Amino acid sequence: VGMIPLAFLGWYAADKATDALMDKSYAQLESVRDIKKDAVASFFQTIHNQILTFSEDKMVVDAMRDLKWAFSSYSSERALDASKLAGMKKELAAYYTNDFTNEYKSQNKGDVPDVQKLLDMLDEDAIALQHQYIKANKHPLGSKHLLDSAGDSSGYSAIHADIHPIIRDYLEKFGYYDIFLVDAESGDIVYSVFKELDYSTSLKDGPYSGTNFGEAFRLASQAKHDHDVFLVDYKPYFPSYE
Repeated sequence: VGMIPLAFLGWYAADKATDALMDKSYAQLESVRDIKKDAVASFFQTIHNQILTFSEDKMVVDAMRDLKWAFSSYSSERALDASKLAGMKKELAAYYTNDFTNEYKSQNKGDVPDVQKLLDMLDEDAIALQHQYIKANKHPLGSKHLLDSAGDSSGYSAIHADIHPIIRDYLEKFGYYDIFLVDAESGDIVYSVFKELDYSTSLKDGPYSGTNFGEAFRLASQAKHDHDVFLVDYKPYFPSYE
């Protein structure tokens, strides 16, 4: 007769102990969740503040104004006719099919990218600037950001030489992968720290306009207030080897 209530009490005590352990575990998980939530929110708020501070810097504001004309007049300023541009495109094609393709294959299990399609979408400005700051850049793949100026006496290169060391330092201090300056009207990436294949292309109608980067540009270009900041989700990105 006594074994039945004893067994019940044993089961009841074990059940209550299990419930207590479960409650404690859930409380710990909720605590970790709240800590992580606050950390993520703080992370994005820090990015938000850094972007606003960067965009309001007088050097950046002046650079956006000056790079707009310097970018569009780069080819004419250097007297690059159709023949010279064709030669540049041919040399640039060698970079796409060798340097970039080899690195892409090594990071993507041997997959071969269709770079010809991308080359065909480059306009004259993109060909000229990619040739000068990527192909003719003496620094190897992955270190193109070390070049301050192409030394071609153009207005663009003069502006680039002034702002590049400062923006590169900003990038390194805060741990960004890259920083871009994009003309709101044309969508042209008029400046990039690391000079990957998206450099000098248009996020409005260029080869990477359909990416999440292009989406971030569209959101920003339609902003109603000068303090708006837009973030988009991460996705594989071709210029950065997916």
